[in-house]
Amino acid sequence: MWVKPALDRGCVVMKLSSRKVGGLFAVLFIAGLIICTVYSRGYAEMQKPLVQIVAAESRAVVWSYETRGIVRMADFPHSENYEFTADIIVQEDDYSSHMSEFLMTEGWPVRLNIAGWGYLTPGQIVHRGDVYGDIRLTIGFTPSFGSMAAEDEIGIMLELEMDSMPYTVPESAVYFDSFSNQHYLYFVTRREGAWDREYVLVRQDITFGLPRRVDSFANVSGGPNFNLPIVSWSDKPLYDGAVVRLYG
Repeated sequence: MWVKPALDRGCVVMKLSSRKVGGLFAVLFIAGLIICTVYSRGYAEMQKPLVQIVAAESRAVVWSYETRGIVRMADFPHSENYEFTADIIVQEDDYSSHMSEFLMTEGWPVRLNIAGWGYLTPGQIVHRGDVYGDIRLTIGFTPSFGSMAAEDEIGIMLELEMDSMPYTVPESAVYFDSFSNQHYLYFVTRREGAWDREYVLVRQDITFGLPRRVDSFANVSGGPNFNLPIVSWSDKPLYDGAVVRLYG
């Protein structure tokens, strides 16, 4: 009997089976490694703070205020430049919801729409007096055309244009460091990471212009990076140098 060939065939079968098992383990190992890498990368990505970004905007704000005022013939020395004056009271509650400070003072140009005229006429603040938060303005003006009679009290629409604010951002974008007593913003920069492009935060201290606030926007200055996106919201606490995800 020839047993050796049978044994040889068994050895070949065993060798082939061990190679298949080894190859299967190698494939499973590589697949597991890929899955773990993808999962760990995705997990790490989800741990990054999610932020929403905005751009700083330049604004020239015109504030309109409807009130009543006393109009009379201008007295000296205002009569040298204007035919009439209007005495108006601006209450703190009227402007505080729109701006943090009422900057307009003597010499500030304004426009008035006297009730019944239907058109705006230029004027100028010739006197300002503050009393318990309320602001008393005397405005000198000469009607743009025609004439008018002085009246005791009439309705007036007052328009005041504030200085152009080069950089305004949502108030939600402004952070405060209580240790250094400093306000700051987070700007978003880009860099090439190990896997792909990364977005990195850079803290920038700021100062405020005047008025400090207009509506829901802060009037800011003091930084060289205003051409970069600014963080306006995040789902986690932020810090200088943090790698973040962008919303949307």
